[in-house]
Amino acid sequence: MKWIFALNERSPGFRDYANHVHVAVASARRHCPHLDPVCIFDGQDCGLTRWLRARGVTVVFRRSPLVDSIPSMPLIARGAYLRLEIPAVAAEFGWTDSHVLYTDCDVFFRGDVAPLLGSCAPRFLAAAPETDRGDRARFNSGVLWLNLAAFRAELPGLVETVHRLLPATMRSPFDQLALQDHFRGRVDPLPDELNWKPYWGYNVGARIVHFHGPKPGTGKYTVLNGVERESITRLASPAYFTWALEWDRELAEALTQHPVEREFADEPVELGFDGFTAQEGLGPVEGPFPQWYLPEIHWGLAPRTRVAFAAPTAGRWRVSCDYLCPYPDQSFEVNIDGCPLGSRAVLQVSLPRTALFECDLAAGEHVLEFVYARGFPRHEDPRPLALMFRALRVEAVS
Repeated sequence: MKWIFALNERSPGFRDYANHVHVAVASARRHCPHLDPVCIFDGQDCGLTRWLRARGVTVVFRRSPLVDSIPSMPLIARGAYLRLEIPAVAAEFGWTDSHVLYTDCDVFFRGDVAPLLGSCAPRFLAAAPETDRGDRARFNSGVLWLNLAAFRAELPGLVETVHRLLPATMRSPFDQLALQDHFRGRVDPLPDELNWKPYWGYNVGARIVHFHGPKPGTGKYTVLNGVERESITRLASPAYFTWALEWDRELAEALTQHPVEREFADEPVELGFDGFTAQEGLGPVEGPFPQWYLPEIHWGLAPRTRVAFAAPTAGRWRVSCDYLCPYPDQSFEVNIDGCPLGSRAVLQVSLPRTALFECDLAAGEHVLEFVYARGFPRHEDPRPLALMFRALRVEAVS
C-alpha cells in the first residue's frame, strides 16, 4: 500500500517540517507494516532525502508544473500542490495500486491503518472533517485515501478549479479550497481515527494523529509564550500538549536510532556581535526568542547594512556571520571599502547558515557592507527586513 507525503525544500520552517517527516516515517515503520512510503520532494538531494532513503523511503524529485503557470506561487503552496502530482508519479513508476494514501508531513502513526482503509472504497477520495467532527462538507485534505484512476481522470478539471479560484488558492489552506470546491458532494467519509486532530481530545484508538493547527515542535512554545495567533492558540487544548509530548518522544527515538548527518561544513561562528560600529541598515538588538530557538539578533535592513571598524595595523582580517532569512529569493553581496569579498544566496529559508570572508587590509578605518537583493516589509513590521543576523564579527586573524 503506497503512502505518499510531499515537501518543498525551500518552504519556511523546513527544519521543523524535516522533524515532522522523521516522526511520520519512524512511526509508520513501527506501526504500519503494509505501508510503502514515497516522498515527493521539490528540492535538491540533502541530509533529509538521504535519511529517507536509508529508511527505505522512495524519494521522487519533482516540481509542481503549476509553478510555471502561476509564477507568484508561494513556497508553502509549492509543497502543498505536490499532492496533485501523485497520478503522474504513479504512472512514471508503474504503480498498479487502485488506491493510495496521502498525508501531510505533520502526522504520526499510532496503529496499523490497513484495517480501517480496507473498509473504504471511495469514488474519488475519502477525507475526514476539517475542524468540527461531523462536518463532512468542510473536509481536511491532510489525509486522503485516493481512488487513483478516478483522481487521475479528475485532475484536469481540478487544475482548472485552482486557476478559477485564484488568488484564494494561493493562500492557506491552498489546494484544500480547490479540492473542496471541485469534489463538493462527491467525497466519501474517512474514519476520524485516520485524521485525528489533537484538539479533539486524547483517543487511544487514533491511528493517524494530524497536528492541524499548532505544531508539536516550536508550536507549543509559541503558544505557551503568548506569541501565537488566537486562531491557533484556541486549538491548543490540554490534549494537544499530551499529543505534543508523545510526538517529542517519537522524535527523540527516531533520531537516536537513525541520526541525521551533519550537513554543514562551514566553520562554526560564535554567536554574538563584536568588532564594529553600526552606520546604516542594522536594526537594534532584539530577543532572545527561546520559543523560536533564537538568541539575540539584529535585522539587516535593505538595501544595505553598513558598519565601520578600525584596523590598528596592516594585516589579515576576517568577517564571520551566522544568518538566516525567513523569506524566499534572497541573496546578498559583501564588500569592504567597495571591494567585493563574496556573495551568498539563501537556498533554504529559515535555516541558519554561516559565512566567513577574509582579506588583507591597510591600517586605518574601513567600511563593511552587505548589499541585499530584496527587503521584505511585513504588516506588523514595515521595515525592509533582509537578513536576520545571529552573529556578526569583524576581527584580525591571529
